[in-house]
Amino acid sequence: MIFESTSHSKCQRKLPHPVLQEKVQPQHHKKYSKNIKITDYENADIVILKNKSEIKDMQSKIILIPRNIVVGVGCRRGTEYLKIKSSVMTILEKAGVSAENVNCVASINKKADEKGIIELAEELQADFITYTADELMEVEGEFEPSMTVYNHVGADNVCGRSACRASCNGECLVPKTVENGVTVSVYRYRVYGG
Repeated sequence: MIFESTSHSKCQRKLPHPVLQEKVQPQHHKKYSKNIKITDYENADIVILKNKSEIKDMQSKIILIPRNIVVGVGCRRGTEYLKIKSSVMTILEKAGVSAENVNCVASINKKADEKGIIELAEELQADFITYTADELMEVEGEFEPSMTVYNHVGADNVCGRSACRASCNGECLVPKTVENGVTVSVYRYRVYGG
């Protein structure tokens, strides 16, 4: 699904259900806690993992992999899909994040019709959301600026600011990183509740 921001609110995305960041056994259902760590998978009926790489010998278990990652992407107009995909996958792998965790791909509205980014979002089965330059510049935080990018699109950092905004100022896992001429930033949704 492609979304273009029409609101100036700080966070208008519908967030996924608050996810647990650690493994939880069913008896811990009353209150979510990020501090619960359970390593006895054999006795658990349901296992919640941060990403697919944690799956080991877990046959006949219910395995939930949260889709709690936002990938911000910046690139030159017309950048090939395979180049964008390769760059994003390389950075996700370096961060220890699985592609199955990606819920959203974010960028500036001038990239709303960028075929390579659209194809990436479709392959990841993720939303593609874009923001205006003004909306990106409203995002608070420290972002590596580029005057060249600012002069072209009106925002000094597309990937970091868009990922931060789409994740509702979530946790930055990978700040702006350049891979094959594509800029990528990775954020985890802010976890509510607990």
